[in-house]
Amino acid sequence: MAGLLRLAGAARSLTRALAPAGNRRMASAAAAVVEDDDEGCWSEWEEEARARETAPVAEMCPTGSGDGPGGLQWVVMGRPGPQKHAHAARLAEVLAVPYISMGTLVRQELSSAFSLYKKIANSVNEGKIVPGDVIFGLLTKRLEEGYHKGETGFILDGIPHTHLQAEILDGIVDIDLVLNFKCADNCFMKKRCGGDICSHCGQLFDISNVVSKSLNLNLGSCKPSQVQHAAVVGLEDSRMEKMRAYAEQTKLLEDYYKKQGKLVELKTSAHPGETWQGLVAALHLQHLDASPTPHKLTLRAAAHEPNPTRPPLSASSAAAGAMETVETLVAHIQGLSGSPEELAHLHNLLRQADGESLRAHSAGLLPFLAQLNPQAHSLGFLYLLEAFASSASNLRAQGVGDFLVTVADFLISCSADQIRLAPDKFLCACRMLKNEVMQLNAPIRGIAPLRAAIRKIQTSSEELTPIHADYLLLCLLAKQYKAGLSILEDDILEVDQPKDLFLYCYYGGMIYIGLKKFTTALEFLHNAVTAPMSSLNAISVEAYKKYILVSLIQNGQVPSFPKYTSSTAQRNLKSHAQVYVDLASCYIKGSYSELEEYIQTNADKFQSDNNLGLVKQVLSSMYKRNIQRLTQTYLTLSLEDIASSVQLNTPKEAEMYVLRMIEDGEIHATINQKDGMVSFHEDPEQYKSCEMVEHIDSSIQRLMALSKKLTSIDENILCDPTYLMKTGRERGDGLCLMFWNPITCLSWASRKLLN
Repeated sequence: MAGLLRLAGAARSLTRALAPAGNRRMASAAAAVVEDDDEGCWSEWEEEARARETAPVAEMCPTGSGDGPGGLQWVVMGRPGPQKHAHAARLAEVLAVPYISMGTLVRQELSSAFSLYKKIANSVNEGKIVPGDVIFGLLTKRLEEGYHKGETGFILDGIPHTHLQAEILDGIVDIDLVLNFKCADNCFMKKRCGGDICSHCGQLFDISNVVSKSLNLNLGSCKPSQVQHAAVVGLEDSRMEKMRAYAEQTKLLEDYYKKQGKLVELKTSAHPGETWQGLVAALHLQHLDASPTPHKLTLRAAAHEPNPTRPPLSASSAAAGAMETVETLVAHIQGLSGSPEELAHLHNLLRQADGESLRAHSAGLLPFLAQLNPQAHSLGFLYLLEAFASSASNLRAQGVGDFLVTVADFLISCSADQIRLAPDKFLCACRMLKNEVMQLNAPIRGIAPLRAAIRKIQTSSEELTPIHADYLLLCLLAKQYKAGLSILEDDILEVDQPKDLFLYCYYGGMIYIGLKKFTTALEFLHNAVTAPMSSLNAISVEAYKKYILVSLIQNGQVPSFPKYTSSTAQRNLKSHAQVYVDLASCYIKGSYSELEEYIQTNADKFQSDNNLGLVKQVLSSMYKRNIQRLTQTYLTLSLEDIASSVQLNTPKEAEMYVLRMIEDGEIHATINQKDGMVSFHEDPEQYKSCEMVEHIDSSIQRLMALSKKLTSIDENILCDPTYLMKTGRERGDGLCLMFWNPITCLSWASRKLLN
């Protein structure tokens, strides 16, 4: 204790240097609302007392002009529950004074590069209070650095906590005003200890024993229907004792500042939007411009920008400035994640802070991510997450497994409205997850997060995103084919990038091959082969190889290219898949032995293309195809004759193939077990059953909907200026002139559609 008093006496000279002339005293009363992240030096409270709501910034109409009142020296205090941090940082920015958070100063010392690392780390690890001499030593050092940098004033957050600390602080600096953020209903808040939590204000109660004297909790203004059970009955006596002790210390601290006439009590309410307005009104700051100062969020300007009138900053001072600036940015994220207008403003701030400035300090962003809620602060969380993951060394230090959990939780819980403001960064986060799970050889871990990401980034189910292909790739690698159906069954009509379409069709075809749904697989592979292309690409080549094999398995032949296939594909695809084209020619001959010999000769090629398994299915389908040919010639045939005709070894094998084909609906036949004769029949379906009528009706409705959609797309293309200019140049009929006359364009398009 004597050491602390000696420290206070040594700092009095600093007080005189910082304090401007005159006795600066100010006091007022107000009603305002906030919630606090108690950034103070009580390590246990810092861990336990975190609230979820944030303090949104309300617009203020200036009533006057002039600069902010620099030189003020204010302290903010409050119970462990209120999150005063966001409003304190916001207020410091409006008043153009530094914001000093003791929690930030302590965290900066948690590095082996600083002398106090071991002393602080031991206290934090043991759950003890950080020693007072360390706290005031850090504060004195920070004030000295501010003085040398030319700072005039501050807003201090996180100290004092006790009457003694307040006396010591008065010996160091001359405090003008103390803002005391108080919870409206005198409610206790805790983190990670369970409890009955009011969904309205966040209070913790024991709803099963509301009048419990041992817990000394009451509902206040909250209704029992608003309180949900979370097992607070078992709060440890030690924790409750600490809460009572904290309340007693706070009362003594309030009385101390009341006697000095410096205390301003600001009570909270259930509406965060009223908080800032009440705070501004209480302090008579309506004349100040409340718009955030973007350049203050630029790390480079805050930490590295030279000033010829000031001495150069040390490395530790620069790091401290950077951390304070990041903390200010986090405060803005917490306060501006509400309305669309606030989000737009926040997005501008994040874009200004993004880049080399934020990435230069990416290693220290992880603790700030823990302060953000992925759902409520999705936009800011995304920027910090992407900046942190931009460095491979950060991922190695954090551990890939832990980082995967963070990213996966974010993709699942993030707000769709917020992440759509920064789609490129969201796509980067998705690709990071995909790459990491593939590196860990655990693709199944990325399936659920990417599926959720697709639904969040899509504006409609008809939109194709770059995440579709990554998701289908993980489904393939994990052999979770049915998981891919959740997006493959959507009708895709909106495509932005051609590569996304090619990969989507290619991977989709492979998933349906894995499910043995060859008809649908052919549709997807067909789209990959016939899609418009100005130059040949590897995806369409690989798709064409599989298209040949699946066509042989399903239909026994490969159809020719349709007319709408691009000339590039028609000219070049066959030459790049010649081995497969020759395989199809050999298959049509119907000779099993010849086809088998051809496959054995080119087995290495098929293996290198990862298509050997499909090729073997082609060989196996030869028997079925030959049996189908027999149905076109004979009405009855013995199993022995079938075996001989299709080159099977025994009638028993022929019977197995026939039974399998009957079961799959590939042929209609019956087998007489007495004489081994097979009778072939016509298709018994008369298309009169209720199920068939419903199926036909649903197909017609779907075709009508697709027809309307295609008509709409056609109209948009006909009115597209680029299309009109191109067709006008090709035809020479003056269509390009319609580009300048939208009415003429629409009239021409209408006549075109009617004709």
